Amino acid sequence: MKGLDYIINTYVLVCCMFLIINFKDEEERMFSIAICDNDEKDLQLLMREVKLWLDRFHPEEGSLSIFSDSGEILEVLYNGRSFDLYLLDVIMPQVTGIQLGNAIRRRDLEAAIVYITSYREYAFEAYGLHAIRYLTKPIQQEELWSALDFSYSLFLNKRSPTMIVKGYGTLTSVTISNIMYAENDVREVFFSLRDGKKIVGVRREGSFEDAVAPLLNMSYFVQVHKSYCVNLYHIDTLHADKITMDDGAMIPISRKHLSLVKNKYMEFVLRGGKML
Repeated sequence: MKGLDYIINTYVLVCCMFLIINFKDEEERMFSIAICDNDEKDLQLLMREVKLWLDRFHPEEGSLSIFSDSGEILEVLYNGRSFDLYLLDVIMPQVTGIQLGNAIRRRDLEAAIVYITSYREYAFEAYGLHAIRYLTKPIQQEELWSALDFSYSLFLNKRSPTMIVKGYGTLTSVTISNIMYAENDVREVFFSLRDGKKIVGVRREGSFEDAVAPLLNMSYFVQVHKSYCVNLYHIDTLHADKITMDDGAMIPISRKHLSLVKNKYMEFVLRGGKML
């Protein structure tokens, strides 16, 4: 009888021959950027710089929409579309960048707005709309990329929920997507992070499931054993009775959880997660 490793790998290989996968989990959605400038030359220059930044640092994580008419982007907003970052000129016919910023803020208090203009005198109004940057033309790549980096960090904080780990006299805020796996040991829970660090949590009461409930609420976490919960994005290899994680850790899979783990990981892979 063929082992589970062989069956899993064969099944995934066969399925992937017939699937073109382009899936993003809801917690891993794209970083959406909108550029609006009525000057075609400036618009093309800005578009090239943003594309260069995306290609270099976030090639599969960003989307870019271009508008040369502020009325056009306003119509898109009224139709319910929103973006994570707006790069806006200030002086535009029909609807100015400041008016556009007001329209954005009436619908979205968290979106990042960066104003790019030749006129410094509108900076006060721009910051009144909580713009994160006010850049003057001609645009310097270093300044623009700094604004893009900052807006992307805001996007990640918004996109990635955090949990509070209670330790021995400490409270530590941890981004859930940075946790590779959690391990229970009597009354302690060890959280292993992507950067190699471990955070120790103390549970004086309640179950392990209670302690890792914020993880299990995420579609990309699964409990594989009474003492282990793992992040599907950081599974290196799924074996018949254990998992090899990206850091080399070997996590056991209990018989009780085997069917759930196998099915959830198969679904994860076929929807665009990491391949076996």
